[in-house]
Amino acid sequence: MYKIKQTTTFKKDIKQLPRTCKIEMQEVVDILEIEGILPDEYQTHVLTHDFSGVYDSHLDDDIIILWRKKGKSITLLRIGTHTDLF
Repeated sequence: MYKIKQTTTFKKDIKQLPRTCKIEMQEVVDILEIEGILPDEYQTHVLTHDFSGVYDSHLDDDIIILWRKKGKSITLLRIGTHTDLF
């Protein structure tokens, strides 16, 4: 089991999401809490440069979640569209 943390910015981002995205986001968090990584369907990859060590996972075509894993702790950094986050 992994400990899940949320940044203040992540919590603010959640408020902007449609209800259907919030449901899928909770499913992703549940998987991360147990497995520590997401299945291939989420197209998870590690970012580079300014976001070195940050994972980018796709909830659907337009919504992504940014997270960082350190030991048995996972920090949820941001969630939203590519336009919102980059």
